[in-house]
Order: sequence, then C-alpha cells, then structure tokens
Amino acid sequence: MTTERETRLVERFLAREPLEATDPEDAALAEELRRLDAALEGGAAPEPPQAVVARTLQRASAELGAAASTTDTLVEFGRLLVLAALPLPLILAWNAAVLVFGPELLAGVLPEGIAWWVPTTYVIGAAGWLALLYGSLPAVAHRTLARRRREAFS
Repeated sequence: MTTERETRLVERFLAREPLEATDPEDAALAEELRRLDAALEGGAAPEPPQAVVARTLQRASAELGAAASTTDTLVEFGRLLVLAALPLPLILAWNAAVLVFGPELLAGVLPEGIAWWVPTTYVIGAAGWLALLYGSLPAVAHRTLARRRREAFS
C-alpha cells in the first residue's frame, strides 16, 4: 500500500524536484529514486527502426482520420437511406392497394367484419417493419464504418 508521503516523493521525482525524506522508509525510497534517476540519465533510448516509425505514423494517421467520422457517418447514412428509399414508393403503393382492394377481394371469402380487418393489420404490420428498417439505418451506418476501419487497421 502506497502512503501519501511515498506518493509525494514519487510526484516530486517525476517533476524533477529535489527529494527530501524525513522518515527512514521514505529515505530508502528517495535513495532508490535517486539511483533510478542516475541510471536513466546515463543512457539515451535508441532510435526506433524507420520501418516501425513509418508504419506507426501510417496507422496513426488513418486512425486519427477515422476519429473525425461525423461526416463519414452522415455520408454512409445518406447512402443507406437512398438505397432503402428506392423501393419505398412501390412498397407504399402495394400497401395502399392492399388497404383499398383487400376488403373487396376478401369479402367473397370472409365475413365483412374480418374482410377489412385482415388487410388493415397487414398494413399496420408493414408500417412497423418499415419503421424498424428505417430506424436501424443509423446503427447500420455506424457498424459499417466500424467494420471498414477494423479492416483498414488490421
């Protein structure tokens, strides 16, 4: 368990301030920190290989570019919305036809109370599925971009 005095000593060490210890335990820690400081000052870290630097910079730039993805998400969402909106007029026309002509077609087979109920529930169900489809487009856009980023970074 680290005490407050030890924490202050380590903070002073990291801030490159003089180490002053009043307690014998703190004096041992201060001495160890002084030895560590002397060891660290003696040698400089070697330069990393240029291939590693280039690869790191390349991956970092792609990741940092992906971080500013609000416009990317909006573009992907717009693309998906356009694709999902293409069949929408046909779907709406079909549902309108089912609602208008369905009770007439079913009147010969079903009682009058049920003949209007079946097409109405069909259209209500279709509206629910359309709401689920169009409501999920932002999540699909986000997941598509996340998958592309994972593929780009791997």
